[in-house]
Amino acid sequence: MAKKRAKPTKSQQNEKLKERVIAMHESGMSVPEIEKATGKAHSTIYRWINTYKTSDENPQIEQKRADRKQQFIDDAWDILGSSMSILKDRIGKARANEEAAAEIIRQLMQDDEMPDYERKALLSQLAELNISNIRDITAVINTVYDKQAAASGESMTDGKIEIVIAGDMKKWGS
Repeated sequence: MAKKRAKPTKSQQNEKLKERVIAMHESGMSVPEIEKATGKAHSTIYRWINTYKTSDENPQIEQKRADRKQQFIDDAWDILGSSMSILKDRIGKARANEEAAAEIIRQLMQDDEMPDYERKALLSQLAELNISNIRDITAVINTVYDKQAAASGESMTDGKIEIVIAGDMKKWGS
């Protein structure tokens, strides 16, 4: 029978959170961002950061800082990769749904003598299509990329992703 793993004590949980907060700060996150992400008061965050900074002479702490920072960078890359995969799937689904919507609209506009039951069926199909808003996930990707770039010491000035969909919807259907 497998042994149950003991839950970390409150002190151990607090120490892990403290290390995470310091890693977040070292990666370039602001105190308000850390406060929002962790739910800890800004005074606690400042105290942890300042306590940590005064202990720089200790090489073990320096190594721990470097390890945590690298773990944060690695985690950010993993999240970025997953986010890009999700975004790719959502864009594919959004494109298919937009094409289906354009086809339904074309059918509705083309046949003035369409029976009401067919028109209602097409309108029902149109209502069921989920036209995705990909703005939210691109915002997440931008944020994760910026944090990863800051942690890695890379430039963040060109990290913005912008997607523009323009044109005449009638042309999309052709």
